[in-house]
Amino acid sequence: MVWTDDEERRLRDRAHRYSLPVELLRTMLDGGCIYPGDDHADSLHIDHDHGCCGKDKSCGRCVRGILCGNHNRLIGMFEKAMPHMEWIIEYRRIK
Repeated sequence: MVWTDDEERRLRDRAHRYSLPVELLRTMLDGGCIYPGDDHADSLHIDHDHGCCGKDKSCGRCVRGILCGNHNRLIGMFEKAMPHMEWIIEYRRIK
């Protein structure tokens, strides 16, 4: 993939924010969303454990991979629903 000057600058900023080597992040982003069979190359997010370092920065060790916007939101909703999973499963069993 050919990166524009603006994309290169954004790549360096993101690599710094997530404590990743620039070339590693470039390779990860070039690979797209890690969800199998996903071809959503737009709106790629760096998935990391917010419990480790917070929402906007990372130590690098808690980076899990690259997700498209849809899968990133799905995981966020799933994590928020975890405390309620028993109820959700029971509710779906009844309905």
